[in-house]
Amino acid sequence: MSAIEITKEFLEELVDLIQEQNQEELIPILEKFYPADIAELFDDIELEEALYIASLLEPQKKVDVLTELESDTKLQFLSGYTNDEIANDFFAYIDSDDAADILNSMDTTQGKEILRTLEDKEHSKNIASLLKFADNVAGGLMAKELIKVKLHWTVKQCTDEIRLQAEDVSKIYTVYVVDDYDELVGWVSLKTILLAKEKMTVDEIYNDNIIYEYTYTSGEEVAATIQKY
Repeated sequence: MSAIEITKEFLEELVDLIQEQNQEELIPILEKFYPADIAELFDDIELEEALYIASLLEPQKKVDVLTELESDTKLQFLSGYTNDEIANDFFAYIDSDDAADILNSMDTTQGKEILRTLEDKEHSKNIASLLKFADNVAGGLMAKELIKVKLHWTVKQCTDEIRLQAEDVSKIYTVYVVDDYDELVGWVSLKTILLAKEKMTVDEIYNDNIIYEYTYTSGEEVAATIQKY
């Protein structure tokens, strides 16, 4: 529970202090509140007033307040910040699943820019892996079941592995090639594998020209890329 009862009179006094930008009195008051209490306050004050309160909080407490807000209020609150601030002042310090939940409610272009801006690239990657994709963007259009082989494998190893993975894939045209760190390095057509000698290795027959689109690219743009290549 908060150390101060949130009444109508208290809210009026708080708003007066905000409008006066009276940090000397506001900061001791806010220190007595838990993040959940401050989040509750945000439901009853204007965005500019909420942003001013947030500017007076310790960085971690500001992040904790964000996680306590209702979904709609989160978006309204974050609208007062730049993409860089959202990425590195908030998302850098919250769990990947919480960040993904917020991004799923945002405009996809803004969400993509926030992930690009996030300095912690591993955290950005983790968030991206949890996102839901609309049916009309690349992430929603792409097949989730893909066959992959290692760059150093022989053709014989590839065909054995394809047989194992084929049970989970309805159609096979392209096989994706990864390195020892499981990073995509290229692709090879199934026909090329079947025509190659068994002792040949993947790095002798694969294609390293990777044509890609971001997961949030629109279906129309994906179609244009496919038509081009």
